[in-house]
Amino acid sequence: INVRNVAEPKLVNQFRLASQIMDIEIKDNRLYAALGSGGVKIFDIANPLRIEELSSITLPFTVYDLALDADYIYLALGAGGWMIYQYR
Repeated sequence: INVRNVAEPKLVNQFRLASQIMDIEIKDNRLYAALGSGGVKIFDIANPLRIEELSSITLPFTVYDLALDADYIYLALGAGGWMIYQYR
């Protein structure tokens, strides 16, 4: 959503996913989405008109939340605990 004019935000693009989005984080023109039983997907959002899926992480656990720090993705898995993935 373009909010340059806060009185009239405009939809720029929409990206549909098969899984429910539990959480999203953005860092360096990349969007990281925690997708519950759908794992994690990473998108390039540098050009909002051409969103591109870069990578995905498939897990045997439900991903409820994620956090980013330096080159790490921290995943909250409910009763499954948590995991840390490194990316570059």
